[in-house]
Amino acid sequence: MTISAVSAGFASYANTGSMTVRAPKPINVGDLLVVVMGSYRATSGLSAGWTQLVASGSTGQYLRAAWRIADGTSNDDLTYSFVTAGQAAAMMGVFRSTVGWDSGPITQYQSNINGAHSTWSYALSGSLTGVTAGQLTAVIGGQSDNISRNVAVGTTGTGWTPYASSDVSGYGHAAIGTNTNTGTISAPSISFGTYFASIKFVVGFVLKETASAGQPGGGLFWGQ
Repeated sequence: MTISAVSAGFASYANTGSMTVRAPKPINVGDLLVVVMGSYRATSGLSAGWTQLVASGSTGQYLRAAWRIADGTSNDDLTYSFVTAGQAAAMMGVFRSTVGWDSGPITQYQSNINGAHSTWSYALSGSLTGVTAGQLTAVIGGQSDNISRNVAVGTTGTGWTPYASSDVSGYGHAAIGTNTNTGTISAPSISFGTYFASIKFVVGFVLKETASAGQPGGGLFWGQ
């Protein structure tokens, strides 16, 4: 496998009319950027050049996810706008392939969100199936709140390896995990260091490279 998680970015606000998650620097042109956000308000738009993967939820609990192939410009930062101001938290995962990405780099996903859910952990509602050699399964999830908390957050589950987390005092927290197994991948959980009510959200997805180097879609050696 030549896919790997390489960096992450995070943002959270107690009350905001828009949410910007900035791409961590440096990143390579051709990296795959995936952002997952949980918010209290529905969105009214997102940055140009991003492909929205998930748009679900209802009053008080909205889940969004989007992806983009990085070009090394400010367009790699993702901004979501909201219909009215509210709390939101989002995390960006940066993934790298040395051969480039398939035209559909995310082959499948599962997602769920729960508003004001009081629990020590929040699990993905379903498994990811049919994962083949060379593909990478990943999860991004967390919580958004209008109260600042210092929360340790992580990824747990069979075969899941924690990669990054936002373990700081703020109005939301999130974590990224990866799984290199094939076949059916067990549903992961996002764990929290304390029991409290907030919007909990999680998205699990499978990443796929191109079949050969130098194909459109990017990668470390794209265009060489």
